[in-house]
Amino acid sequence: MNNIETALRQLVFSWERSSANEHDYEFNPNLSESEKAFGAALLTAREALLGYSEVTLPTLFLPPADSWLKTQWAPDFELGRWIVLLWTVSQFQGDMPNTFWDEQKEIFAQLHAVFSARQETNNEAKQLLSLLNEIEKHLDKLPTDDTAVYDELGVSLGKMMDFLAPSLSH
Repeated sequence: MNNIETALRQLVFSWERSSANEHDYEFNPNLSESEKAFGAALLTAREALLGYSEVTLPTLFLPPADSWLKTQWAPDFELGRWIVLLWTVSQFQGDMPNTFWDEQKEIFAQLHAVFSARQETNNEAKQLLSLLNEIEKHLDKLPTDDTAVYDELGVSLGKMMDFLAPSLSH
């Protein structure tokens, strides 16, 4: 197993940490479509980075259309995939070219704009923006030779995944 595969296998989402059977999650029935899209993105991104093209999503994460990317929640899905990618890269500090970080800053700007526009009518977007602002502080410092910046980025991304991930009902 290579280092990336090892790191991704250790990336366990909040609902996977429960004592519930892996395929028998009992999700909070009041999840928003935004949370569902984000959860689907986390799973599909992790599995794609592990080399699996076919991912079986829990029923609750299935999109209302044939793809989350064809819904109004596409930005939530994109955000989830982007966070998993950045988290993975943060585990292998300094191995990416400067152009990679330029692209990530552009993606960040696009996502930030979408969620900024949503914040007037959506409380989730307001919370999300404060988390994105934390990520921006780290992104602004990249690339760097300072490994602590990558560690801090990884911790912030992990917190963001935990905060935004769909929750299980108790």
